[in-house]
This record gives sequence, structure tokens and C-alpha cells, in this order.
Amino acid sequence: MMQKVKTLGRAAGRQCILTALAALVLLVLCIQPHALRAELVDRIAAVVNNEIIRLSDLEEAMAPLYERLHQAGYSPDQEQEYKDRMREEVLGNLIDRMLVSQEATRLQISVDDKEVDAHIEDIKKEGGLSDERLQLLLAQEGQTIETFRKSRKEDILRKRVLDREVTSRIVVTPQEVERHYRENQDLYSGRRQFHIIHIALPAGMNQGVSGRPVMEELRQKIVAGADADEAISVARASLPGLDRADLGLFFLEDLTPQIREYLSGMEKGQITPIMESPAGLQMLYLQDINMSEGMNMEQALPEIENRIYERRLEERFQAWLKDLRKRSYIKIIR
Repeated sequence: MMQKVKTLGRAAGRQCILTALAALVLLVLCIQPHALRAELVDRIAAVVNNEIIRLSDLEEAMAPLYERLHQAGYSPDQEQEYKDRMREEVLGNLIDRMLVSQEATRLQISVDDKEVDAHIEDIKKEGGLSDERLQLLLAQEGQTIETFRKSRKEDILRKRVLDREVTSRIVVTPQEVERHYRENQDLYSGRRQFHIIHIALPAGMNQGVSGRPVMEELRQKIVAGADADEAISVARASLPGLDRADLGLFFLEDLTPQIREYLSGMEKGQITPIMESPAGLQMLYLQDINMSEGMNMEQALPEIENRIYERRLEERFQAWLKDLRKRSYIKIIR
């Protein structure tokens, strides 16, 4: 288990030790002296070849996970145990992302802002999302639009590196497709689809004293069996900024873990508790649950090929990444 990263102490002797350690690392990395002061304040969490991961980078990546842990209701000891474990995993992910980025630089592969903008616009169009609605959904997952843009850019970059180094070697055979179909009949015999309505009150839209009670009153009406659309219309008289968005149909496995946790035990016509985030207040209303039609193997062919391809791609990527780690200098500073 990764030890908790220590902060700079106040005692002069301890500070001298930490200063010497940071200076030594920076000297090895050939970082200019003017960068030394900033690094001593922030601390270095890991060295990856000729780059560093700062403690602030790790804390930023951990922030959404901390929030979920806090909301989960674990005991202090359990919460600390999970935090320690998650910090080790998150730091490992940050190291892997930096390795991929470095490899992209070596291969002269890049992604510009216009490509990221186009990618996000495609996501919004596919999901029927406005900018405000996207920000609300991201906030539910503990993200901002800035962190979302950064992660999308890294995903595009990773895909291009994989296309260059891994993807071209992957082949899915008809025999594999047939075997997958036989072994996973439950996936193609019809599955539940959740029709989700997103009800949101963005931050600043009467969210304070008046917003939450009206949202809770709306929720209680729906719980009691009132027509959701009629109840929303009535609530809008008090909250003009109240937003209703039909998100459409989703298979449970296509949803984020947090939303899956909410919806997995819900029935048609039920609504989640009010969820609060920096972006505002929101609830999810389960308008309907449909059963998708079953598919024969020919109909399921594209989905099966994609599933096998994605699984093999991840296996190849992990093998490639393992080799890349072996060829790299990685030092975790505890």
C-alpha cells in the first residue's frame, strides 16, 4: 500500500532534508534553478524519465474520488484505507498517461484544440446535450469542463499512439465471433434499457434557500405518483431555470458507475434523491424500462467484433505499456 505523501515540515532540519532531496532530483533532470522554488512548495510525487508528476497533479486527480468516498458513508478507518489504495492506483494511472504522452512526442503524434472541440461537439450531438447540461453531468462525476477537455485530449492521443503501435496487429476471426455469441447468449437475448429524464437546476438559478425546497417538493410529488412532466411544469413557476432533458435509452452497462448504482435498483416511475454538485442540483427520473429485441449472430456481428476488438486492444495495450515501463526511468517519491 502506498504510504501517504508527506507535506513539508516546519522544523528547519526536516526542511533541509526535503530541500536537498528535491534539489538532487531536479539536478538529475537538468531542470533550471529558477524552477527549484516552485517544486519545493508543491512537492514531487513521481519522476517519469525527464518529467515530473507533482503532488498537486495527484490531488487534482484524486478530488472526485475523495468526494465519492465521503458520500459513501464509510467509517474513518475504511475511508482512509480506500484513500491509500486509490492514491496508489491513481498515481500509477498518471504515470502511464505520462509515458503514453512521452511516446506520442517521440512518434511526433499530437492533438490540437480544434480536434478536441470537434470531439466534444460530437459527444454533445450524440447525447443531445447543451453546454449547460454537459457541465451538470460532468459535475455529477466530480469533473469540470476543463478536466473533461484534458481527459478527451489524452484519450485521442492514446488512440493515435495505439493505432501506430498496437491496433494494426489485431485481427478478429469468424470463429472467435461465433464462440463469443454462444458463450454470451444472455447479452443478445434481450436486455433492459433505461429511459432517463434529467431534471436539473444549474448553480445560480435560485439554488440557495428557495431552490432545494422546491426541488424536494417536486421529487415528493413524483414519488407520490404525480405525472412527472406536470409536476416539473408546476415547479418551473417557482424555478424558471429548472431544466428537463430527455437523455433517451441506455443499457445499464453503458452508464457511469455512479448512475448505475442509482438506477440498478429502481423501477419505472421512480426518481433519485437530489444530487448536489458545484454545477447545481439534479435528479434522474426513470421514465420507462424497455426490453431490447434479441439478436441473432448476424445481427450481433458488429457489436461482437467490437467487444472482442476492444478487449484485445486493452490486452495488447497493457503488454505494450508494461514493456514501455521497463524501458523507462520511473521513481515514486514517498
